[in-house]
Formats: sequence, C-alpha cells, structure tokens
Amino acid sequence: MKTPLIAASAIAKTYQKEHVTIPVLQGIDLHLSEGEFLGVMGASGSGKSTLLNIIGCLDRPTSGSYQLNGMNVLHSSDDELSGLRSLYLGFVFQTFNLIPTLTVAENVELPFLYRSIDPDTVSEKVHTAISQVGLSGRINHRPAELSGGEMQRVAIARALAIGPKLILADEPTGNLDSQSSVEIMQLFKRLHNQGSTIILVTHDPQVASYADSIITINDGRIIRESL
Repeated sequence: MKTPLIAASAIAKTYQKEHVTIPVLQGIDLHLSEGEFLGVMGASGSGKSTLLNIIGCLDRPTSGSYQLNGMNVLHSSDDELSGLRSLYLGFVFQTFNLIPTLTVAENVELPFLYRSIDPDTVSEKVHTAISQVGLSGRINHRPAELSGGEMQRVAIARALAIGPKLILADEPTGNLDSQSSVEIMQLFKRLHNQGSTIILVTHDPQVASYADSIITINDGRIIRESL
C-alpha cells in the first residue's frame, strides 16, 4: 500500500495566554495522497490556517503525530524542517509576499537562493514556472507594474519552481476581485489536472468548489467532509 503524502493523527494545538489555555485544534485526523486537491473551509478563527501551518512545517502541534512523505517531522530540528520545506512544499499566501524591488523572474528565483543548483538549471526552472502561470510577457516587470491577479500568479510560479510534492495555499483569492479569483482558481485546477497535489484554505464555498474534496473545520474540529 502506497504511503500517504500527509498522515496526521489526533493533531491538537493550544496556546497559553497568562493562566488560560486556549485550544485552537482539537484532535484533527487528516490523510492525503499524492494527486489530491483538498479544500479546507472554516470561518475566521476556526483553526484552518493553524492546521495549514502545521502541515507546512511552519508550526508544531502541541500533541498528535504527523508524517510528511513517510517522515516523522515532529522529531525534526528547525534546520531539518527548513530543508523539508525547501524540498517538498510550495506556499501561496493571501498577501503574495513578493519583494517589490525584484522582477518577476527574481521573485520566482528566491526559493533557490539557499540551494546548490546549477544556475542554468535554476533559470530553466524559473522560466518554466513563469510560463506555466501565463506570465512570460511580464518576466522583467516588478510587482508595482502588475495587477493583483498577476502578482498572485507570480507567487504561484514561485511555489511551482522547486517542483514541490505539495502546494499549500492560504486564502489565495482573499485580496482579489471576483474575475481574478476565478482565473486563479482555474489555474489551480489546471495545475491539479497536471498532477499537482494541493491543499487550499478558504472561507468561500465557491473557491472551495474547485477542490475534489472538502473538509470544514469549526472550533478546531473537523465537523464535515464532502467529496
């Protein structure tokens, strides 16, 4: 039987505020195979972004178990987690996180700065990723010269360039108008049809409808799963 890409069991996350324990996640079980497109829905404060941060090795759970591609990442050091992120994970955020002084190509190249890869290979990967998101004509533009939808395409290209096993998208349409949102979700769907594995967090049912399956989180628990 093939090892799941994501195998998380009984994931809990709490925070301490003075003498009060605040539960954020309470016993989340999640298994995901390569090639799936999962939507994670929930209202603000439901715990969905915290779950995505744990899956993305940006945060650690208070308790539970989590394996990424068969590796028990909860016992990894911060340096090891950084290495796992650079090898396996591509991130797309609501706020784009582009550096305004860099061109499209330079922003997409950022994940390679700390990797020992031949410059010609990096250039090829960067140009391929930019072509995938339809921005070859904007390769030397800077973020201020792009629309919101184009900036999000750059962020998606940056996530794609390393060839990640998993793309994690946190409210990727949250700062976009309705037409740009549709275009970005059509792009995610096309990437999924080409083989990408995606977990996408959203509060918008229309955005979530592009996924193959959806889980809904409320008060830190999965309350509903649908195909």
